[in-house]
Amino acid sequence: MEWLLPFSGDSLVQWLAISGPGYLPRQLDKATSTIRTMTVVGRALLPESMRTYWGLATDFLSDASSRLTRLKTGLAHHELTRDAALALQEAARTGIEQFLGTLRKAVQMPHGPRADRVIERLIGTGEMVLTLLGWARESVEQLFADTDHTRHCPTR
Repeated sequence: MEWLLPFSGDSLVQWLAISGPGYLPRQLDKATSTIRTMTVVGRALLPESMRTYWGLATDFLSDASSRLTRLKTGLAHHELTRDAALALQEAARTGIEQFLGTLRKAVQMPHGPRADRVIERLIGTGEMVLTLLGWARESVEQLFADTDHTRHCPTR
């Protein structure tokens, strides 16, 4: 199941294809779906000895996913100001950073080689999500480039 995590050259090409600022909906969808996959993979493959760490880590993933969903919905319905949109993006990024911090602590504990591989893949995937969220921030900033800080999102 760890093969579900993006790692191959093909998946990297797919990620780079949405790196530009005009791909915000796809960036948010990709981040949300990747977070969902990370949750499933970790739950299925990490040993019972990691359940405490994993429980905390999934809380951070769930919060990040929720923020991204609110960001996408709010932008689609023209309900967010620039500042609100950037705050949701930043909160999602912070959640992923907290997830990574939790896993980096967990990797220091003794586990089997399989668990170590899964943790390393989850960390690598989390770092890719951070890159994706950086692109999403640029997209949000471009979306609001012609507006002041209080106007609603000008386009879908």
